[in-house]
This record gives sequence, C-alpha cells and structure tokens, in this order.
Amino acid sequence: MKKLFFLFILSFSSILFGQEIPPILKFLPEDYHSENQNWAITQNKDKFIYVANNEGLLEYNGARWKLYPSPNNTIIRSLLSENHKIYSGAYMEFGFWETHKNGFLEYTSLSENIKEKLIEDENIWNIKKFDHWVLFQSFHRLYFYNTKTQEINFLSDSNNYYRIFNINNVIYIFKKDGNLVELVNGKEKIIATIPKEFNVKLVLSIFKNEAGFLLLTRNEGFFQIKNKKVNKWKTSFSDVVKKYQIFCGIRLKDRSFMLGTISNGILHLSKNGKIINKIDQPIGLVNNTVLSLFEDADGNVWSALDNGINCLNMQSFIREYNDDNGDFGTTYCSVKYKDKIYIGTNQGLFYKQANKNSTLKKVVGINGQVWSLFIADEDLLCGHTSGTYQIKEDKALPISIFSGTWNFRKIGNNPKKKLQGHYSGLSILEKNNNTWSVLYKIKGFNNSARFFEILGTTVWVNHEYKGVYKLTSIDSFKTFNKVKLLSKVEKGKGSGLALYDHNLLYSYQKGIFKLDKNKQDFKKDSTYSQLFTEKEFVSGKLITDKRNRLWSFNKSTISYLEKTPIKGRVSVKFIPIQNYLRKTTVSFENISNIAKNEYLVGKTNGYLLLDLDKKEDQPHFIYWNKINIKNSKSEIKNISFQKSGNFKDDEKSIFFKFSTPVYNKYEFINYQYRLNSKSWVDLGNTSELSFENLSFKNYKIEIRSIIGNQVSENILSYTFKPEFD
Repeated sequence: MKKLFFLFILSFSSILFGQEIPPILKFLPEDYHSENQNWAITQNKDKFIYVANNEGLLEYNGARWKLYPSPNNTIIRSLLSENHKIYSGAYMEFGFWETHKNGFLEYTSLSENIKEKLIEDENIWNIKKFDHWVLFQSFHRLYFYNTKTQEINFLSDSNNYYRIFNINNVIYIFKKDGNLVELVNGKEKIIATIPKEFNVKLVLSIFKNEAGFLLLTRNEGFFQIKNKKVNKWKTSFSDVVKKYQIFCGIRLKDRSFMLGTISNGILHLSKNGKIINKIDQPIGLVNNTVLSLFEDADGNVWSALDNGINCLNMQSFIREYNDDNGDFGTTYCSVKYKDKIYIGTNQGLFYKQANKNSTLKKVVGINGQVWSLFIADEDLLCGHTSGTYQIKEDKALPISIFSGTWNFRKIGNNPKKKLQGHYSGLSILEKNNNTWSVLYKIKGFNNSARFFEILGTTVWVNHEYKGVYKLTSIDSFKTFNKVKLLSKVEKGKGSGLALYDHNLLYSYQKGIFKLDKNKQDFKKDSTYSQLFTEKEFVSGKLITDKRNRLWSFNKSTISYLEKTPIKGRVSVKFIPIQNYLRKTTVSFENISNIAKNEYLVGKTNGYLLLDLDKKEDQPHFIYWNKINIKNSKSEIKNISFQKSGNFKDDEKSIFFKFSTPVYNKYEFINYQYRLNSKSWVDLGNTSELSFENLSFKNYKIEIRSIIGNQVSENILSYTFKPEFD
C-alpha cells in the first residue's frame, strides 16, 4: 500500500505541476549587498519595497538597493508599513523608520522607552495595525503602541503567543495551547479550540470566508471553523500536504492562495484549494526555503528566502518556461496543431496539451535541431537539420532524403504540393494516397534557401551573405530558368524576407523595403518601417501570423503591425520584452499564435507565453532618491528635494538619483532628462545624472521615465544656481 501511495503521489505531481510560471525578478545577496537570509517584506505608499534582513532593513526603490543596519545589530524579523512609517521588530527591539527630507531613513526606537520592562531574549515576530494602535508580538507578549499618545502597554502570556492576525480590523491570536482567540477591549475571547486529535501544532495564517474561518497549518493543511467547530477542509491539496512543510501563506487579491515551504518552494492554490502550480528552484526560484510572502500594490508576490529575494509577476500577461537543465534547449519554432502545441528546439521536437499548463513530452523518432513547423493539408510537417518529417501525434516519420530543410511554402491553391527550402536549393513536396514524398529537387539553384517566398511563377530567396535572388520558372518549378541576384538590394547580416498582405518585404538594419512589382525592385516603405528604428534593430526577421499581424524583434521590444478598420491605415504596437531576456539567436526569432490572442515566443532555454488580452499599460511614477552637491575640495553634501536651491561659488557639481518603482521582469524602464527646456535626452535604464563644473547661471533639470510608449504620470523638476557669496 505504501508503494502504491508513493506511485500515486508521483503520478499526481507530474500531471498537476505545469511547466509555465510567472516571470520572476531574482535578487541575490550580491545584488542587495547584505546577508542571505530574509524574514519579512512590506511596501510603502510610493511602492518602495522594504525587506527584513539578517543585517538590517533593506530598501529597494526599483533602481537600487540600500541597507540600513539594524539599530541594535540583531536580525530584523518583522515589518509593517503604515502612515509614512516602516515599523520593525527585532531581538529585544522594536520601533519605526521615517524618510528624512534628504531621502534617507531615520530610526526611532519605541522599546527604548520601556527597556527595563522587556522580557529577556524575546524577538518581535509579528506586527499588526489596529485603529490607531500598532501591535508588536513576541512569543511572550503583545505590546500596544498608541500612535496618537505614544503610550506603550502590553499583555503577557509566557511562551503561548504564536501569531497575531488582523482580519477586517479585528485582532485574532492563535496560541500554542490550541486556542484561537479574538482580542476584545484588551481581553481574549475564545473563537475555537483545535482538538488534539487533529495534531495541529502551528497555525500560520487565518482567512475569513463565507462559512467562518480558514486556518492554514504547518503540516496538516487547511481547517474550517464554523460555529466554533473545527473540521478538515477537504481539497485535492489535502491528499499531498504531508509532502510539504508549510512555513507561511497568504491569500491574494484574486482569492487564490500562495504557500511558502521549507524545502519545496512556493505552491499556488486556487480559491477552492486545488494546486495550480508549484514554483521551485529547478524552474525559477533562487532558493526553495520561503520564510515570508507579500503581495504588493500591483499584485506581484515577493518572497523572502533563506538565500535571496524573489518577485513573482503574478499579474503579468507573460508566462515563461525555463529549462535550466538543458534538456529542452532553445526554441526555434512552434505551432498549434489540433489539440496540441508542438515546439521545435535544438534538442528535438516537444508537445503538450493546448490550453493546459501540462508537462512537456518529446516526440519519438526525431532528435537534434528543428528549424520549422508547417501545417499542410491538415498534416503537420517538420523541417529538421536532417531533412523533412511528418508528425503524427507523438511520432515523427521521415520524408526527405535532402539534408537540412529550412521551411515550407504553399504553391498557389494546390493543397497537394509544397515548396521546401534546403541547405542547398529548393524541392517540391507532394502528397499522394495520404503520404508525403519529395517529388524532385528544382534545378538551377543550389544556394541555401532559408528565407523564400512565392509570387506567381517567381521564387524570391534572401541569402544574408549574398543578397536577394529572383528565381524564375517557366516549367512549373522543375527548373529555375533565370536566376538573378538583385544588385541594388543592400545585403545585411540578420536580414529577412516575408510576404504580408500580398506585399513582398525585405528587411534589414536600414528599414523595411517593399517590392515594386512594376519595377521589380525594392523601395523603403515608411509604413512598414515603423516596426523598428535603426537604433533598435536586432534582426530583420519578419513573421506573419494567422491573425494577419506582421511581427518584428527589436532591442527593447517585440513589435507588430496590423490593419485598422479604416482602409489603408495600420497600427503598430510595441511589447516591452528586452532582447537580452529573449536571448534568441539573431534572425532565428520566432512567434506563433496558439489561441485567440495568445502567442508563444521562443527564447534560449525555453519559451514565453503572451496573453495580449491581459496586457495593460499601468500608470507609473518617478521619485527622487538623492540629490548631492560637491565642492572644490570634493566634499559631498546631501540636500533636500525642494523645488530649487542656491549653492556657494565652489559648489559647481550636482548629482541626481531617481527611480520608478515598477517591478516587472520584462518591462524596460527608460529614463530621460532635459536641461533648461531643451530636447529630451535618453539615459536608457541609468537612473542617475550628474553635472560638473557648472557655470554661474540658472538651471532647470526635468526628469521622466518611459515604459514601452507610456510616459510617467509625473515629471521631476529641480531649479538650481551656483552663485558667489
């Protein structure tokens, strides 16, 4: 029976835990320059993130980390952001941090006022707000700080307070004796007592629901309290909960649950307690020990880890599959075929069920580099480094004897014949009796044909090292009777060729060129060239999808062009996904439409899933972090963030630091400045600016941030003038 149960658990896990996860921002100790272990996370009104670290309080403003050492050199265990203050609890210490006008945090100790009344060796493990009170909780006491009068009182119950909770502005306490109590006028009112037979040692979180309360425990899963009676909350998670030692848990705004474990990463549960996903170190987390979870104002879930900090972009329109082991490889193509999604990589061909976060499986009979996937007459064809294959369910059947099949194209309206390009020339593929075979290799052209398109009886081929060829046939593509290399078309590395809306397009660094069918030459097209600028150019690869969109891949975005309801008008949209995060081989970028407005984008060691219906441009703000001035003796002075300032005659250098607290992995924040109302100057993602050896005149600096095409809601402004005494 034990063996059967173990096999069931393995089977259950492989079916349930999918491959795709939210994007994760990863921060290691070398990023935030402090100790590895983190205990709690909170966020202030400006969306800055604060982390309780073994060494002190970490502040992250979206651009840089800053460590504020612990006031008594002990580990900070708990945090709460409230009314411009960050409350913290540590060993024998609690108090609050406030931002000074120069941007730095300053600490005020509250426990110092009652130092002689503290219990020896106590840690402050939790902090909650209730009306105008802030509650600090150790295992022995509850300290009540009155924010109006600054008075501190306390309740004691030695080694019996495990955790306090604030639910709808009511304070609840779970005590180690098994009682759940409500705090009413300083007295404890028992809500329920957990029976000993349930073997509940620790309650980690309490959530209110329609029936009463849900209790999350460390080893026994969820319990329901209704009319003071405690019962097991039966869900599919209940069957596997003993596999995991739960350490913390929160409920998200969408009513689902995130659970942190001691050694298995993070579990994401639906509001009904079904496992949606398991996010652990092998597929994305930097560490499997999760000590605290926090949902920020934008729906990101931050995890304080035993070694590092992670930010899960739960609200992102992007999901990603990461292959850190190298078994999957780099994605070169993908397609939805029937009820499956097929993905070709340099390691072979894989498939998974469509519309499900299911486990990837490998197609049998095909290994190594896959170049393309093509649906032909309801069949699925695969271009591979060793030739052409037909894919049937989970098996690959070889067709071609030619080495290296790049891609396929339709020949007119004939569903039984396809043109395929190879490492050395082109050939005709034909279907007879439900079987595909190579009819013949076309004579007259033996160069590599990766980018090729058909217009009537002419085949156009782009060879990035030679240029664009025009291949003309008068015998139904048995022979290319005329081969012409267009001398006026400038060749370029990473160039591409594509057919869109009956127009043949050639693309390289200087823009997108359209074939003039009368002159049989390419002319730069201002409409299509909106897809990228020369500065943004990475690759000339263009892709047309079944929604009639034309896609391009740039340095800081993926862009697409589509027709509008107005005749002759198009719109161009930019998706801010950086090229360095895609890391695809230049000119082998790929994207495919797999469902409605959902796309699969290939990347090195995995792929991305984009749901464009979920993409929203959220407003963002920019904030001052620091303003410094330096004198002739190289002495640096911090100054306040006022609108203006006058400096002494030897203070001719000024330094600005600023940030936009947006924590999305795939959204690039670009900063710009202008001086004395001149043109805006790009800073890229550099969030600091300096001016040295200034002359004696008035200056006005303005700074803003841009994400995608959206400008920050505010513009920072500072007026200054170096002057003589």
